[in-house]
Amino acid sequence: MTDNDILMSLSMDQGFFKRTVQRNMVYSCKENGMCDINKVTRNSCQHCRFRRCLQAGMKKEGKSSWN
Repeated sequence: MTDNDILMSLSMDQGFFKRTVQRNMVYSCKENGMCDINKVTRNSCQHCRFRRCLQAGMKKEGKSSWN
């Protein structure tokens, strides 16, 4: 996955991340947090998708370190 693919994927995750934080959603993973999240599989596990957003620098407080 190229840097451009990662940035594009993260920009698509902004809405998902915002809704998750605003609604105080808590997700669980059936694969013990080991899902491969990419542009194709990102809708398969919300827990791992949210964790990847946090690892990428998205902040629950509203400001992202990657912007």
